[in-house]
Amino acid sequence: RRAPVSSTQSQGKEDFKRPSTSLMIDVASRTVTYAGNRLDLTEIEISLLDVFLQCPGIVLTREDLVSRIFNKPFHPLDRSLDMHVCRLRKKLSTATPLASHIKTIRSSGYLFSTVYVPL
Repeated sequence: RRAPVSSTQSQGKEDFKRPSTSLMIDVASRTVTYAGNRLDLTEIEISLLDVFLQCPGIVLTREDLVSRIFNKPFHPLDRSLDMHVCRLRKKLSTATPLASHIKTIRSSGYLFSTVYVPL
């Protein structure tokens, strides 16, 4: 089953539009395509991207992301989440304009911005 990323999602009183109509996540086969080209993402990177796209404009804490993605307790000194976000940004930057949408929120976590800002 394909989950198009082009739909409009309402969060509270604000309406957020997904940043790209060309991005598709196939949840069943765990594949991601952009403009018809398959992106070579790991399982964790696909899960991260999926969570970011489900929560546009919302700051996701590192603790929340670790529990959603890794299903393990959060340890403040564990930097594995940051490493995976960095790798996801790098892979997205080579094939899509979406890398600039993933923002680091200091002392909080990460935000998938609905506003395009070039890197």
